[in-house]
Amino acid sequence: MRRKKTTTDLELYAVSGTNCIVLSLDMKTKPDGLLGFAFERVETKSKKRIWLYGQKFFHSVIPIDEKDLSKVKGQKYPTHLHPVQSFLWKDFTAEPKTEYTFIVTALSGTPTNLEVYAKEEITISTEPHIHGKHGIFFNRGVSGSQSYAEQFGNQRPDKIADSVEKQRAYRWLSRGLYEGLIEYINSAKKGQKLRGACYEFHHEGTLRALKAAQQRGVDVNVVYDAKNYGEENKKALRNVGASSIVKKVRDNQVSQAHNKFFVLLEKNDTPVSVWTGSTNISEKGIFGHCNTGHQINDPSVAARYFE
Repeated sequence: MRRKKTTTDLELYAVSGTNCIVLSLDMKTKPDGLLGFAFERVETKSKKRIWLYGQKFFHSVIPIDEKDLSKVKGQKYPTHLHPVQSFLWKDFTAEPKTEYTFIVTALSGTPTNLEVYAKEEITISTEPHIHGKHGIFFNRGVSGSQSYAEQFGNQRPDKIADSVEKQRAYRWLSRGLYEGLIEYINSAKKGQKLRGACYEFHHEGTLRALKAAQQRGVDVNVVYDAKNYGEENKKALRNVGASSIVKKVRDNQVSQAHNKFFVLLEKNDTPVSVWTGSTNISEKGIFGHCNTGHQINDPSVAARYFE
């Protein structure tokens, strides 16, 4: 979604995805004494109002010696006290299918006595994960590593002792990617078929979902690369009792059968949709690496993947 507000001297342009909103700013007249911009965000439905935070600050306000900066690594500062000195800002903390209003304030004066130079606001909604023919899911993965370290003590999610906190960590890293994949598998009904082609194929949660689909009457058949992850894939399938969802492996075609997709079909092999993207069916692929899942509800595209 795209929005713009150009009625005042402070011009705003906003572009939203599912979880990120990009704000681009401009001034019609050259500003005099501009120190930066403050960003306030209001969620329309809940009325929740927050200042967005950055990581840069005025040294004259917080006199930290350069040698000591490592001691405050990851420290965040509210933009109304330490304005952003850029005409481009990104909010990565938005939720899907949510309307927000951003109040942008240009500040002048001095770092210890900031003054309002200009103010404008813009309203924009984020996209839902699935809209029409397409569903787009981006995990956080390593791109959110600094924020993850702050929230979860820099522990690997599988090493977190508290079960509730562990699940929260996995949900945070997934940001809907894993949930979207499982929902796609769960959407297959009795009498339909799921055909998959994978490289890494050893994430036990996904294997259990495919096994459950088979048990409710879905015809499941997955091929995977056997040259690189054959033993690991086979072991994981045995661990969850899902070996029967694989009828054949790929060991004689290419050096890396690097596929990552599932096709949903009707009983007569009529394609319905396809799940694809960059995500390997592994814990690293789903939760660690930066990846995307792309659900395409288009029979003609699904037919090409099935072929």
